[in-house]
Parts: sequence; C-alpha cells; structure tokens
Amino acid sequence: MLLPEICPVCSGGNFKIYLEVNDLIKIVMCSQCGLLINRNTKKGHAGYERLDDVAYEQSIGLVRREQAKAIITIVAELQNRQLSEKYWLDIGCGTGNLLQEAMCSGYQVFGVEPDKKAFDQASSLIGPERMHLGLMEDSVLPDNSFDIISTLDVLEHISPSELINFTRLIYSKLKHGGIWIIKVPTKDGLFFQLAHLLVRIIGSPIYNIIRRLWLIDYEAPHNVYFNIASLSRLLSQQDFSPIFIKHIEEIPNKTVVSRMLIDPTISKIQAYILAPGFYLINFIEKIRHRSDSLLVLAQKKTEQ
Repeated sequence: MLLPEICPVCSGGNFKIYLEVNDLIKIVMCSQCGLLINRNTKKGHAGYERLDDVAYEQSIGLVRREQAKAIITIVAELQNRQLSEKYWLDIGCGTGNLLQEAMCSGYQVFGVEPDKKAFDQASSLIGPERMHLGLMEDSVLPDNSFDIISTLDVLEHISPSELINFTRLIYSKLKHGGIWIIKVPTKDGLFFQLAHLLVRIIGSPIYNIIRRLWLIDYEAPHNVYFNIASLSRLLSQQDFSPIFIKHIEEIPNKTVVSRMLIDPTISKIQAYILAPGFYLINFIEKIRHRSDSLLVLAQKKTEQ
C-alpha cells in the first residue's frame, strides 16, 4: 500500500502499517506523533439519509444535546461572561443541537452544514438565515468575526493533506483571543483499542467493528484519529493554546442499543448481544478517566 510522504501534524516522514485486513482496512500510523491515517479511499453512501431517525434521536441526538449543554457551561466558565458581543460559528453543525443551546444562552449563532437533511433540521431550529449549506470555505464568512468556533466530530473527516489549511482557516475566522472548540473520536479509548486488537486476531469476520469506527462505508469517513499528544501538537504549531482537555463519554449505557441500531447492517438481536460488552467498557473507562471521545478548547494566540 502507498504510505503518505509527510505527516500533517509533525511533518515526520516515517510511517508504519497500523492495521491492514485484505483490501478492507488500510490504516497507517506516524511513528513520530502517533497520528493514525485511513488510507481506504472507497466511496461510501450518503450520511444522514441512511440513518434510522428514531434510533439516531434516542442515541446520538440525546448525547449531542447533553454535550451541548455541558460545552456551553464550560465556555461560560472560561470566559467569565466578559464578552460584550458573543458570536458563535458551528462548522459541521449537524442537526443544530449545539447552535440551539448557544442561541438560548445569548449567542449570535451561525451554522455550516454540508448534509442537506441535517441542514434542513438545523435551519428549522435556528432559522435558515443563520445557516450555510455546503463546506466551510474562506469566502463563506469574513475574517475575525467569531468569539467561538466549534467543530464537533468534524476534524477527523478532514483529509490529512487539508488539515493545516483547515486549522489556518479556523484561525482566520476567530477574533483575537477567540476559542476553538474541538471534539474528536480518539484512539485513547478502550473500545477503539480493543476493536483494533480483535480485528488483528480474527480478521475480516469482524470487519464491521472497524467499519463503524472509521465510517468506512460513509460518504465522509474518518480520515484521521488523534490522541491528546498529536492534537495538542497540531494546535500549538498553528498558534493555538489548548486551555481545556477532557475525555467525555460518547456512548452512555442508556444509548448503547439505539446507537448500534442507527445503521441497518446491525440487527436488534446482535445489538442486545453486544450491549454487555459496551457496559463493561464504560465501567472500566470511568475508572481510567478515559473514553473514545476527546473534547479540547484552544485559544487563538494574540498576534504579535
């Protein structure tokens, strides 16, 4: 398989194969910073259109709303409510849960979302005049416009070759001292580590575990996986100072079954069989203070 030439995080050029199963899974790791890169270029299906709406709202939707409230609280504590005007941009805003919470907290909000179904749902919550359908590009919004920019479950979808450009785009749109909120799936989590270990041992028969983790069959798969060290390094090199780092629960026990039923490739029987494994992992992760999801708030450094 063809390995990347330069790591987008550390500029290192030494990669090794992290996981490869036939032609299904092709993942490499930077030997210097540990960034994982998905080299599977298979085109997948549309995003929100393929999901079971009821299962989504009972699992991911529920978690996103709870996380949105927690994030609003964290931001308020960090800023001490000292902003005279508060402008919040959510890139990849999905169905608009975070924007709705931010708007209720007094922020002037704007969302960018490429998926039409999610865009329509977000528009119904915050108003279409506050939304842009499509990808975030430099021409969409003026520079130095926002106090807060959030990218929740977005950075992992960016092509490795575009990571630096995307980070610089965020920097240009933030006001001086503005905050970038990042949530990404992380390889620090026990579920991630166990899933990859099992695939190494068993191989293709349990490919679906990795397919779901990397969203390989989706229109926008996961292209990279960070850990705390690699994400912090990317931020610091692009003039951001991490000011808050925490692993947060991504699949609470009450959402485990519904989360698996979002995708029709998993049956209800399979979901109930697998559920106890998730419960055990969640228990262990609480003891470890780790999870498969990482929340980082980084502040734009003041220009000299």
